[in-house]
Amino acid sequence: MALRALASVLAVALLGAGCDAFHKEGPEDPTPINPPTMVAVSIEYRQPVGCLEAAPRCAEAVVFYATWLPAGVGIPLLKDEGGTPVWRGRALGVPVNFPPRGEPYQVRVFDPHLRGDSLGGLSANRITVGSELLTRLRDAGTTDESALVYIDENGLGHNPF
Repeated sequence: MALRALASVLAVALLGAGCDAFHKEGPEDPTPINPPTMVAVSIEYRQPVGCLEAAPRCAEAVVFYATWLPAGVGIPLLKDEGGTPVWRGRALGVPVNFPPRGEPYQVRVFDPHLRGDSLGGLSANRITVGSELLTRLRDAGTTDESALVYIDENGLGHNPF
């Protein structure tokens, strides 16, 4: 009986010592996740000349879309007072992705004044995001047309290089 107890104690001691064999060098805690910084970004769209205040489609709001927004969700822009063809808005909670991290955001507007054109009212031209006039387009001339932009921690836009 004493021999059996001694064998049990010895077996437990050997098994306990073997647990350290699985511990490798390195951190024991996972690396903390740092979510991206969120900023507010100004949006400006310049409507093409020719939209008269009396025209019914010109009274409808221009809507801004971006890949950082949920699918199908847009930001209605407000027309500047004084008859200028400029529409403005502000996006809140935009994740910072500049200096470039991953793909640039894709942005565009729906302009009811352009509804009859080949793009069905969608446009990625004449858009300023975070004080940057966007000049780089993806899929230009198609219904998937979008302008590309990176957003920095100050809420400023940057055209891709």
